[in-house]
Amino acid sequence: MKRPSASAGLLLAMVAGAAGAAAARADTRVALIPRLTLGAGYDDNLFLDANPSGALPSQIRSDAIFDVEPALRGELGAGRHSFALSLDYLERITPANGDLRDLAARLDWRSPELGPIRLALAGLYEHYQAEAFPDDTFDRGGGEAGARLTAGRHVSFAALYRFDARAYPDPTRSGQLDLEQLASAALRLQLHARLGAELAYTFLHIGSNNPTAALDRHRGDLALTA
Repeated sequence: MKRPSASAGLLLAMVAGAAGAAAARADTRVALIPRLTLGAGYDDNLFLDANPSGALPSQIRSDAIFDVEPALRGELGAGRHSFALSLDYLERITPANGDLRDLAARLDWRSPELGPIRLALAGLYEHYQAEAFPDDTFDRGGGEAGARLTAGRHVSFAALYRFDARAYPDPTRSGQLDLEQLASAALRLQLHARLGAELAYTFLHIGSNNPTAALDRHRGDLALTA
């Protein structure tokens, strides 16, 4: 899903304070963090009407946008383990192209540090729909596994694997099902007290019963941080 840039509009953010509660045991921590973001602006590339039939040329949709984004994050720490549940919802209102809605849920578990290694698992679910393009409505669910290896104060390595399935309920999609796999690796170096570098590689594979949706994509990134 393409998110609009906020540079063309006014962004108002309302962040509610985090409410933390200590449980009976000192090594158990609970927090509930609500958030609400409001935004308004204009996007000159809001939707791309790809027109799968090819009978008509594709059209770029532009429109004003009004965003309402509530979110809720719950965190639980039990001993050296940590759990987090995040719920994010986007209601995007446009005068000419109808509404767009996106709900994402994520459940994370992080292990205690096993020497230099930290492990993480996550479950993912997303529901997306746009009134102007009902055939693009989908439900996606999957899982993610990652590991981080820290070698001293200046070097760390992270690896991630994600698998998810995306289904389109609209009958014009003829039961399209996409299976997505993503693998990434990143090497981070602290070059100086105020300068760091990251070298990353990502591979994305999408298999689908619709041949036009299948793809393989490679991406490399080099970033400097100050």
